[in-house]
Order: sequence, then C-alpha cells, then structure tokens
Amino acid sequence: MAPPSVNHPSHKTSRFSPRVAVAAVIVLTLLYLALPHNHHHAQKLIDTIAEKSSSLSSHPAPEWALTDDFHADDAAAQEHKENQAAPACRTDYVRSLQDAAQNPTNKPQLSFEQLLWIATTVQTSAYALTTRGGIKRDHRFLVWGLGHDSPLWDNANCFVPPHASPGSGLAARRGRTAFVENWQTWIDTVSAAYPSLEVHFFDKYTSTVATSDAFFASPTSLQLPEEVQNVCWDVILVDAPQGYQPDQPGRHEATHWSVQKAKDCLRANKLSEVHIFLHDVNRALENKIVDNILRAAGGTDLGRINGVAGDLVAFRFTKASLVDDLHGLGGPGSH
Repeated sequence: MAPPSVNHPSHKTSRFSPRVAVAAVIVLTLLYLALPHNHHHAQKLIDTIAEKSSSLSSHPAPEWALTDDFHADDAAAQEHKENQAAPACRTDYVRSLQDAAQNPTNKPQLSFEQLLWIATTVQTSAYALTTRGGIKRDHRFLVWGLGHDSPLWDNANCFVPPHASPGSGLAARRGRTAFVENWQTWIDTVSAAYPSLEVHFFDKYTSTVATSDAFFASPTSLQLPEEVQNVCWDVILVDAPQGYQPDQPGRHEATHWSVQKAKDCLRANKLSEVHIFLHDVNRALENKIVDNILRAAGGTDLGRINGVAGDLVAFRFTKASLVDDLHGLGGPGSH
C-alpha cells in the first residue's frame, strides 16, 4: 500500500488542505506500523496521527460533487442506505480505532495496529477514487464476518474527499461496507445494536477445515447473494467463517471467492487494484491459504502484523500481477 505523494509544505500560511491532512495521516500511520514499538515513542506518534485525522472533522469539511461519470451502486445497497439512517461519519478514524482497542467491554479481536493497517488501506483506496472534479463512485469494502469491530469498518469507509465543488452542500460521504455472516442468531444480535449495517446471511459452504485438501485439489466457487456477488469490491477483509475446529467451514472458500472476484474485476478493467486481508494466519490452514490462493494468484505480499488473537496479512492485486491456473486455483471465476 503506497501513500499518495506529498509535496513539501510551503513556509507561507495557507488555508486548511484536506489532501495534505489525509496524506499526513497515511504517511504517519505507515511510519508507525513500520517502526519497532517503543511504548513512549509509539504513543507520541499515535497522538500525532490522531491529531491529524481529527483535523479533518474539526475543520469545516469541503464541499464536493459527484463526477459526471459517477457510477451508482446497485439498487439494493442504495435502498438499504436510504432506509437505515447511519450515524454521522466520525472522520477522526484513528482515534475511534484507539478508543475501540482500549474498550474493556467489546474489545475487537484485532489489535490496534491491525485495525489501523486495515482502516488506513480503506482510506487510501477511497482517496484514489477522488479527482479534482469530485468523486468517481462510492468506495466498496467487503468484510467476511460480523463482530464488535463492524461499526469501525463502516466508519473507516467514511471519507472526506479533498476537492471542493462549490454549491454541492455535501461533506463526508459514506462508502458501501457490506458484511457476510453465517450465524443468523449473531446477525440478529449485532443488527439490533447497529441497524444501519449492511449484513448478508450466507452459510452454503461446501468444504470444511477437515476436507480443505480436497478443495485445494479441485476448488469450486461460492455463489453469494447477488447484492454481494455482482459487485466489484475495492478492499476485502476475510475474518470468517470459523476455522478452529475440523467440522467448521474454514476460510479457504471465502478467500478463493475473494481472489476470483478480484481477478474478474481487474481483467474487466472495473478496478485498478484490490487489497485482500486475511486474519488468523498463525493457523495451519490459513498459512496454506496464503501460499496456495493469495500468493499463487499473483498477489503482492504487503506484510504481516502479529496479534494476540491472530496474525494478519495483506495482499495487493493488480491486473498486471495476476497469475493463471496455479494449483488449480487460478482459473476464471463463475461470478
């Protein structure tokens, strides 16, 4: 994940620039993730990042407009947005992640560093959709799994475009964030607390942790609900379904679907890049997924962040990076 280039600031006093603020947050975040963590220095850097991100919400947001070729999302997603009033975007997303990571009641399984890595990737990816004429389309973020961190992902996909367009009267825009979950009772619980989240029930997995070798030898593609299946997703986080028992689905089918969808959209020139995150790669099956699906399909390995509740990796896919038919997993998808 490469941050946008930033020109050296002028010594002259200038008015607030969201572009510079967004770039500063991204650069500081990458620096934080790259450096060894001395607690005192790490906290000072986090405070600086949070201060920069807070400036995006404390200063009046610039107006912006949709470009002439703006592509609206599918009707179902638009209807969901209209029917469920989402809370206001909290554009100081770094501070919101830190608050969540320190919450003793509903603490996410992902560490703060892992949350920050994903959220900054979402912000950077959304940033790439803006032009001086406005925004090309809503940014799309797909999350496999529903949990205490779900509102964080919905909020991380809120973006203040850096270019003003007089007269539009618009400020921060919420991208589309969708969740795929295979436990209906858990969906009911989380949706009751956060009714604005877009959640899709799916439990039609054909393989398990115990039968994963057969899947790698002869993979099949999932057919998700059409509201998910027929969309090209900019960033995908695979943190479900469950995979710590032999009879559970594991994440090989979800990751395979995600890579196949990325490949289809890249080859059709509907996307220029896709980022895919996979959690719990400290487990044997997830390590095999990394080698036989993510890396085998041509993804660029962006690194790994260890965590108490599971390690996280990320891969970046572009049209130029794709590899065909490795280990039976690179053929064209059925989406």
